[in-house]
Amino acid sequence: MSRKEIVLLVSRAIALLQIINAVMTAVGAVSVLYNFYRGWAAEPYPTYRNPFLTSANFFSLLLILLHVIVLLIIAAIFWNCGPKVERWLMPTGVEQEPQEQ
Repeated sequence: MSRKEIVLLVSRAIALLQIINAVMTAVGAVSVLYNFYRGWAAEPYPTYRNPFLTSANFFSLLLILLHVIVLLIIAAIFWNCGPKVERWLMPTGVEQEPQEQ
């Protein structure tokens, strides 16, 4: 197995870890989404509705969405494993092995 193939495998493994992290973050966002919905669904009880709570939940939901998007962008960068990612993952003193034919 050549060093380039090893770098590709490591890069794909990093991408899969980022995808798993994004999915877990999105699943964790369900509770924030529920709290946001509960804050807006309390309309029959105007004394219960707290505008700060709903705006804080909305801001939290936006941050979670941004976090998931950034994780998926990082996963896409590592999945493609371009030359820049190869330079990041391969030590500087290591030369590529000649391709056997």
